[in-house]
Amino acid sequence: MYKLHEIFYKNYGYQNPQFPKKKVLDRADHIICISKSTANDLKKFYNVDNNKISTIYLGTKKNLINNIKSPMDYPYILYVGNRHKYKNFENFLKALSAAPKILNNFKIVLFGGKNLTNFEYSLFKLYKIDPEKFLFYEGDNNLLNSFYQNARLLIYPSKYEGFGLPILEGFANNCPVICSDIPVFKEIADQAVEYFDPNDHLSMANTLSKVLFSDLIRKDLIKRGENRLKFFSWMKCAEETNQVYRKII
Repeated sequence: MYKLHEIFYKNYGYQNPQFPKKKVLDRADHIICISKSTANDLKKFYNVDNNKISTIYLGTKKNLINNIKSPMDYPYILYVGNRHKYKNFENFLKALSAAPKILNNFKIVLFGGKNLTNFEYSLFKLYKIDPEKFLFYEGDNNLLNSFYQNARLLIYPSKYEGFGLPILEGFANNCPVICSDIPVFKEIADQAVEYFDPNDHLSMANTLSKVLFSDLIRKDLIKRGENRLKFFSWMKCAEETNQVYRKII
């Protein structure tokens, strides 16, 4: 469960942290969290008894299709999902502005999260970035998987997440992943990604360049991601969820 109103309350116009879930949590017989990081936040903000919480990871499966055609004729970086507030899209733009070689060689595919806004176009102007380098797409999982499988890398710059499913989706599609060095991503990805400081656009730019321009690093990340994926499956998720229900019924 996300705690955005508690952690980023100022971004939502509140003067103090908001605790809208307290009544629901108090009434619940048991609470399933999708990561230990989320469980820790739950205990921190709501003082929930540890015995009332179970951590059950989400899963995914390999989605590789042999010789799948790239949706684009140009090499690209993949960004999946929303881009607002804690998603840290502006720092991603700052990173690109600090490393012009990247945009000289790659386009940016934005998949999902609605089309570009006027505010985002103002950021392109502020950071002197050509908006035509950014391409917005939305569609089904087949299209998304084709983008994963042909991307130079997936970037996930969020400052907070409850889990980080696109990381596993990247692993499942042999897509190298770089992401923020926040606790939940370290919990999920371990050593299978390259990390950067989400608050430091130069750190992000350096990690982007390091992976984009090294086939050796990308191949190593693909192998690490494939191995890490073995720890996450929907069958395991279902079995552990069933055990929780049996325990409280």
